[in-house]
Amino acid sequence: MSRGVETLYIVMPAYNEEANIEQVVSSWIENLKYGSKESRLVVADSGSTDDTHKVLLRLQKKFPQLEILEKTNQYHGPKVMALYKYAVENGADFVFQTDSDGQTDPAEFEKFWNDRHKHDAILGDRRVRGDGKGRAFIEKVVCFLLKLFFKVKVSDANAPFRLMNSGILKKYLGKIPMDYELPNIILTAYFVRYNEDVAFKEIKFSPRIAGENSINFKRIFGIGARALIDFCRFKKDMDGEGLKEKFVIAGAFAFIAGVLIMISPAFPWNGGVEMTDSSVFLTVGRQMQDGAVPYVDTFDHKGPLMYIINSLGVMINQTKGIFIFEFLAMFFTLWYMFKIFRLKNSNVWFSGIMTVLLLTPFINLYFFDAGNLTEQYALPFITYALYVFLKYFLEGRVSSAKVFWVGVGLACVLMLRINMVGVWFILGLAVLARSLFKKEFKELWRYIRWLIIGSLCVLIPIAIWLLVSGAFGAFIDVYIKFNLAYTDVAQQGVLSTIVYFTTKDIVVVLALCLTGYLILAKKDNRFLGIVYAITYVFCILAACMSGRIYPHYGMVLVPLAVFPFAVFCHDLRKGENSKALLSFVILFMISITFTTWTKVADLEAGALSKKLRNAETVNLVSEVCAQVEKYTNPSDKIAVYGNWNYIYLRCNRLPISKYSYQFPIGRIKTGIMDEYFDEIARSMPKVFVVQGNGEVQPHDASIAENFLKNHNYVERWRDSNTNTAIYTPKM
Repeated sequence: MSRGVETLYIVMPAYNEEANIEQVVSSWIENLKYGSKESRLVVADSGSTDDTHKVLLRLQKKFPQLEILEKTNQYHGPKVMALYKYAVENGADFVFQTDSDGQTDPAEFEKFWNDRHKHDAILGDRRVRGDGKGRAFIEKVVCFLLKLFFKVKVSDANAPFRLMNSGILKKYLGKIPMDYELPNIILTAYFVRYNEDVAFKEIKFSPRIAGENSINFKRIFGIGARALIDFCRFKKDMDGEGLKEKFVIAGAFAFIAGVLIMISPAFPWNGGVEMTDSSVFLTVGRQMQDGAVPYVDTFDHKGPLMYIINSLGVMINQTKGIFIFEFLAMFFTLWYMFKIFRLKNSNVWFSGIMTVLLLTPFINLYFFDAGNLTEQYALPFITYALYVFLKYFLEGRVSSAKVFWVGVGLACVLMLRINMVGVWFILGLAVLARSLFKKEFKELWRYIRWLIIGSLCVLIPIAIWLLVSGAFGAFIDVYIKFNLAYTDVAQQGVLSTIVYFTTKDIVVVLALCLTGYLILAKKDNRFLGIVYAITYVFCILAACMSGRIYPHYGMVLVPLAVFPFAVFCHDLRKGENSKALLSFVILFMISITFTTWTKVADLEAGALSKKLRNAETVNLVSEVCAQVEKYTNPSDKIAVYGNWNYIYLRCNRLPISKYSYQFPIGRIKTGIMDEYFDEIARSMPKVFVVQGNGEVQPHDASIAENFLKNHNYVERWRDSNTNTAIYTPKM
């Protein structure tokens, strides 16, 4: 085998190992063939009372790559620290630590070395131990303490069989005192706590070849007592640094979420121009504050949670309250996108920057449809669920609390719009398949149980509310049956919608391509790659099932873009020329983001802004509201024919009919128009507004005008440019 170009340092502490040291050194030094000529095997030998040092000096003549550290503290932990420091300072690319007692097998080193670029550290996992049940019990206690103090879950914290790149070792070495007695344990805690890329691989662990262990149980318990005090200090360091980083990142995300909300044309300082969907939801929210019940007294075909959110927004403030919920939705979406990226990249600041850049598609999708959308409120639940599912597939297990909140999120999204649950559906089936294959029936039942409990915590209160208010049957008719009809009507447009969403935004397109990379490049977790690709495709199809090209439908794809980019960036960092390649990726993403923001800014000042504010410029909305206010009082309800709920909001009037808008729903279910005109005939509103040049086509307007004339309404005002008209009953 030809030598590699990377420098490997195999390091081991020794104390009174005269009986073992020659065999151990002779067998382990063979593994230096994997590294460069500068690779070394370094033994820290200090304080031995036998002939260990003499044997090492003799072996050094035979093996030029053997080095001896003599002037170190005699105890195991400080020797390990001295060895790590020596390896890093002398140019090691990779550092492998084992012990000199012959309990580890040099033949297992190769499988660790072959995976050196896949992870920052590969740690041994002694599932079967040859050194007795007592030491196995102590290791379990250590793992329990790590979970208790540092909230990290590991299977083996102190195995003397660990391969680490020098970068990760140097990163945390300075946090540990040189005379610390348990360096490997605390390094493991740091690695896992800070989401470093660490893998645990099973190793054999045999009884000692010869000699006696230098650490007896009495000394072990003494070290353990001191460790509890040290753990408190390390916990304070970890919590303090983590809290500071989280605070800065959270502040940055809060600022970005605020900016995103403020670019919406619906935001008050932009004129408060509500787009179609948002104005409908806010109208229903206002009606609920007036005592109306969704599906019975109002008509719209989204889930009940959407109307609850808008009602709460109206309760806080008639025009600005909803922005609080929009802000919270965006903040938590960003936060869990960040946590997804950190699953494969430990650098906090790099992960934060990439999270912001990966939000680029949302800027496009949000701006064009002006916010307060079902997808927007579903995003934090989708992102959190995706994060938990990924943790499961990467780590093999998640807590019951996380599964509970995944269940809560599932129910919330079901109560917003059913076709946004692709993440739960596909990844949930994958968890089921994996658990059955591995025969983890107990764990599977735990997941199912807590998922159901979490879901029911949302579904039961909503179901009770609908039942008590007499709206449950109407909810089924509208939310289930009507939406099926809504989807069937536009099936011919599904293909063009798929093309739109898979070509609209370059970030979404690249992320879709990178899901292929997950399958091709990740042989060690190909199952996850395949499942993730299926999830991505399923979510695209679900978003396109209505056959209607509305940009905001694509918002559900934004969180799915994060993980493929995270894996790709992680793998780039592991390869050659990593800094150059990562710099290119970051600059490329920045250029996309800059282009997107420039486009938004241009539209803000140009075409879209003109479209949204032109109504104000030509006084159309102002004139319509003036006419409404002229003929009605604030307590009077009015009728608007078309899809223009914005008039209700700007005039501060409620709709007189449950059908506050009639198009396109009247074309999907023709009986709606008959019901609408029957309601108008019974209620005879003081003002009837006919929208012009919108959803209302000339023949639709003629139907309304004929109806109004037949019921003694007269035209009071008309805009010649748009054919918008105002009618009132004949005096």
